[in-house]
This record gives sequence, C-alpha cells and structure tokens, in this order.
Amino acid sequence: MPWLRVTRGFRDLQAGVHRRPGEVFEVSEARARVILAAGVAEVAEAPPEATPAASGESERPRRRRKKG
Repeated sequence: MPWLRVTRGFRDLQAGVHRRPGEVFEVSEARARVILAAGVAEVAEAPPEATPAASGESERPRRRRKKG
C-alpha cells in the first residue's frame, strides 16, 4: 500500500479527517489513484519517521485565551 504526502489541504471524507499539507499517510492502491487524480497529494517514498501530523502534535503552539 502506498504512502502519500499532502500538498494541498483537503477534507478526507472516507477517513473523516482533514488532511493538512505535509501530512504523510498510507492508503490502498485504489484510494491513492483517486487522491492523486484530485491533485492534492504526491507519492511519498517511505513512511514518516515522526512527523507532527502523524504523531498528533500540532505544528503551531496553541494560543492561550485571556481571562476576563
């Protein structure tokens, strides 16, 4: 099964998640053809080692809300 790297953010309706640019994920051959045809991802050579999107960490620190 191929690994894809997101080039343009998109809503993955089959998985029910929003895919952000730079995220790497594994899909079936048929699903890869659909996503690649849409032009929102490219084939990644190997699975990610520890990307923020794969580990669940956000890329930017969250802002704290002011009290009051």
